[in-house]
Amino acid sequence: MRTLILGALLAAPLSAQTFGSISAGGAQFDLSGTGTAFVADARVVHFINRNVAVEGGLALSPVSEQFREVTYLLPSAELQVGTTIRDAIRPYLGAGLGAFFPISDDGTPTRGFVNFDPTAEAALTLSAGVDAGVTDSVILRVTGRLRGTLGEGPDVFVGTFAELTGGLGVRIN
Repeated sequence: MRTLILGALLAAPLSAQTFGSISAGGAQFDLSGTGTAFVADARVVHFINRNVAVEGGLALSPVSEQFREVTYLLPSAELQVGTTIRDAIRPYLGAGLGAFFPISDDGTPTRGFVNFDPTAEAALTLSAGVDAGVTDSVILRVTGRLRGTLGEGPDVFVGTFAELTGGLGVRIN
């Protein structure tokens, strides 16, 4: 059965399209404290074929944690599997890796032109979304994404960040 599914995914006609998108929305977090926050996201998705895509992105979210105000820089890379409905709507599921990079304004060690907190953590990302074609070169995007840290042990940061964003993408190739 797995061979049949994998064959169907990889046999789809090659589309070789790349889109860049900007999205914004809200997030619910359980980091050092819990709450909700604004999140902005820039992403690039490359469709390997009609069913498989790779996507990289960078999100930014200011968060009020238990002991401080901090902005998180949230890079991620995902593999997505989806299907195309009526040549215009593409629901998908994705999984990948990312990171939580706290950028604080409270005097933490500085690297370059921003203050990076040294407690960055690797993260697993899971996503579900829909891309809807407006034209051949413009898509509307709605994405739900869950990010969870991969750390273990009593001294390791463990947290989740669930976001729902919507935005606009344009074809760049």
